[in-house]
Amino acid sequence: GTTLRCQIPWQGDRDNMISRYDVQIHLDSIPDCSKLPKHEVSREEKAEEARCNYERYRPLILNTYKGVSESEALAKIDLEELFPSTDTHKLRKGDKHKSQAKAA
Repeated sequence: GTTLRCQIPWQGDRDNMISRYDVQIHLDSIPDCSKLPKHEVSREEKAEEARCNYERYRPLILNTYKGVSESEALAKIDLEELFPSTDTHKLRKGDKHKSQAKAA
C-alpha cells in the first residue's frame, strides 16, 4: 500500500508509474531553448571569453609542447595536491626573511 502512494505516472502515462522521488522526473523535462531571448555578446564579453579560454587551455598546450602525457600531468597535479609544493615553502621562507630584514 505505501509504495503505491509514492508512485506517480511518468510523463502523464498511467501505464508507466515511477516513484515520485525518482530523479527521472526532473531529468526528462527539457526546456525549449529556441523560445529564450537572444543574448547579444558585447566586445568586452568576447575579450573576457578569449582570456578565459587562454587560461583554460594553456596547460594543455604547454604539456603537448613539452611532450607530457595526460597521465603524467594528472599524476603531477595529484602530487601537488597531496604534498605542499617546495616552491610554495620557499616563498613562505622568503617572506619571513623579508619581514625580518624590515624589522632590523
